[in-house]
Formats: sequence, structure tokens, C-alpha cells
Amino acid sequence: MAIYMVDNETFMFDFGADKASGVINLCKPELYTSNYDKSIYKFGYKFNYNVDRNIRTKFINQLKQMTNRTWNEKTNYDFLNKPLIQLNKEVGYSKFDTLIYPASKRSPLVTEIVRYMGRFIPRNKQFYEYELIKNNAKNIKFDYDKYYKDNKEKYANDKVWQQAQKSIEDLMLKISNGDYFRIGEQKTKYRPYFYDYLIFNDSEIYKFCRIQNSKILLIDDINTTGSTMDEMLRYINSLNDTNEIFVFTIIGKELN
Repeated sequence: MAIYMVDNETFMFDFGADKASGVINLCKPELYTSNYDKSIYKFGYKFNYNVDRNIRTKFINQLKQMTNRTWNEKTNYDFLNKPLIQLNKEVGYSKFDTLIYPASKRSPLVTEIVRYMGRFIPRNKQFYEYELIKNNAKNIKFDYDKYYKDNKEKYANDKVWQQAQKSIEDLMLKISNGDYFRIGEQKTKYRPYFYDYLIFNDSEIYKFCRIQNSKILLIDDINTTGSTMDEMLRYINSLNDTNEIFVFTIIGKELN
């Protein structure tokens, strides 16, 4: 289990015991499985139900930023390697021919996952990798229709809806003049409605659109709201929907 140490605000890892008081259970190399859209989704760990939101946030922030971690390289290896070994046992990396993941500059943790995963991929297998990179902030969009549909009871009054639209427009202006990942991603209630913030570069778009009936492994580090996963799947399928996609994250949650 991973335990939050209040005195020094660090996390202690124990791979030999799990308790309900832990942040995350670490002992069993068991993958959680959930259907997601038309894809199979698996993840290695999930937060225990009673963990305070602030503790979860601290854990995620430390996990994402390698330089701020308080645990050693062996702990890091064990934490990432156990679910990756189990994923290979259950699914088999050899069945895939394409790997897609967010660019390393966005998440150093993804770089580590890809590095560890590389040890399992047969050397004689043809294997393609694609990175999803940040789109220009000016090109990021907001789905007003979906947002209204999901909140129509709240915005039954036209005047209230107009005020809400103005607030969103102001936010989008800030994002277009700044950075989605610094501004928009922090707006939790709006996060599921942003899109076109992750893209392939021009040369990879051309190559990806040409592949047919590929088996794709789509990976990310942490899935808490499902919004980034939605965006990646939406974008990939909008370019090319002929492929079978399997999704994996180190930390996740069951999805409906």
C-alpha cells in the first residue's frame, strides 16, 4: 500500500501489505478492467474510496513530476512494472502493432511507462509509435451544445444560459491567449467539453490515416475524470476508425 505521511508530506510504499487506510493498494498485480466506448480499458491501480481528494492530488502531482518524488528508483520501478507485467500476461504486447501516447513533455511519467513497456515488445516485430502533442491554444474548441444538454435544467432560463456562455467565451479567450494545460485543464466542471487540444503532428496524421485494421495500444498515465481519454479516442477515431483500440493507464477508475 501507499501511505501518506502527514509529518513530512511524503508517501511511503509497502508492497508486502495492503490496508483500507492506504492511498492505493499495491500488493496484487491485478488489472482492473472496464469497457470504454468501443474499447477495452485496463488500469493497474485505483484510489481507495476513503482517500481525501487533497491527498489524491498530492500523490498524482508527485507521480507526474519525477523531480519532486520522495521515493527511490526501485520503488518507482516496482510501482510501474507490476501492472505492466500483468498487462503483458493478460493481453500480450505482441498482439499490438501500434502504440499511441501523449507527448513526453506533457507527462514525464508517460515516458517512463513507454520505456518500461519497451522491454516486453519483441525485437523482431514491426511496431509503430505515435505521439499526441499539444495543439495551438488558439485552435482549442468548446462543445457548447453538449455542455448545455448536460446542464439544461440549470440553464432553463435563457438569460442564465447567455451569462454562462459569456463566461465560457471569456475563458476560451484566455486559453487562446495562453495555454490550455495551464488554464483550461484546471477548470474541472468544463474539462469534459474541451476538444482538439491533443493532435498528431502533420507528418504523423498522414501516416496514421493510411493504416488499416491495426491493433492499437493507447496509453496514458492517470485517468480520473475520463476527459483526456475521451479526447484521445475522439481524435484518433475522427482520423481513422478502422482500428481496434485497447486503452491502459497506470491509475484509473471504473467507467460506465
